[in-house]
Amino acid sequence: MKGDLLPDKDHVSRYCPNTQIYEDGDIDSAVFSLRKMKDGPEKYLSVHWIEFFSGEIEEALVEIRPYLKRIRDYTPESVCAVLNVGHCKEHVKEYSDDNRALGIKSEESRNNPAHAGIYNLSMDDDIVLELITEIVIRKYPNN
Repeated sequence: MKGDLLPDKDHVSRYCPNTQIYEDGDIDSAVFSLRKMKDGPEKYLSVHWIEFFSGEIEEALVEIRPYLKRIRDYTPESVCAVLNVGHCKEHVKEYSDDNRALGIKSEESRNNPAHAGIYNLSMDDDIVLELITEIVIRKYPNN
């Protein structure tokens, strides 16, 4: 249900445009940064809840792909970075300067039932973004 915390054992995926993927396949940590909006920064970082769908991660990402194709800069050369919810929260809390407690919640909507958000980020969180990037489980192609 919208606003509920996702279970620590679950996973989320973040769309990574090919412009933010280095030649060696590593992801630029900026892919996890909040965007500036007209009324200030985004309130959360948009991700997709993988376990919303049944099956393996690869199967769930196939289900998520139609939602990704709505993104303005979507390309088949892009990837999805997968994070474990609990590991992401623990890693950031342990290694961030301020012991940052992230919240990863459902942001489901009629148009996107698997939508979720990573909360408690700010615009200038370079260290936190690097910490999140460090624990990407795997990158899956979007083609």
